[in-house]
Amino acid sequence: MKRLRVMVRDLPMRAKLTAVSTAVSTVALVLALLAGGAVMVASEYQHTVQTARTQARTLAHLAAGAMAFPDDRAAGVVLESLEQDPVVQRIELYDTGGQVVARLDRNQEGPIGDPPVPGTWRRVGTRVQVVEAVSGGDDQEQLGVAVLEVSLRPLGG
Repeated sequence: MKRLRVMVRDLPMRAKLTAVSTAVSTVALVLALLAGGAVMVASEYQHTVQTARTQARTLAHLAAGAMAFPDDRAAGVVLESLEQDPVVQRIELYDTGGQVVARLDRNQEGPIGDPPVPGTWRRVGTRVQVVEAVSGGDDQEQLGVAVLEVSLRPLGG
């Protein structure tokens, strides 16, 4: 350490200023990169949430017919429409009594249990769970609940 102090002390003023300027610039660049990375991660997270909410609203709209006229086959076809999306991990349709009408579960985790509150979303581990009301008819009577869980994709995934 003493050698370093002697070496720095013996440097010309121009070299000292250059070293300090380089150090400050390096720190500023690292902080800017970290901030940019944080913005990218937050943006990707918000994009995933918005996409999941849109998919859940679409799912609820498409499921209304199958829920209005209890048709398990039609409900299964609705779920199959999102089965090809690799980020979709689980879909469940519940009737107004809280019974599962149809489900798709890539990880075989079993039912969620009591259906969550419609119109909400939350993070569950590495997933986002979105809940939408399934409504139909002229008076938009609630027919059930649609629950969609999507995985949070890694950046660039």
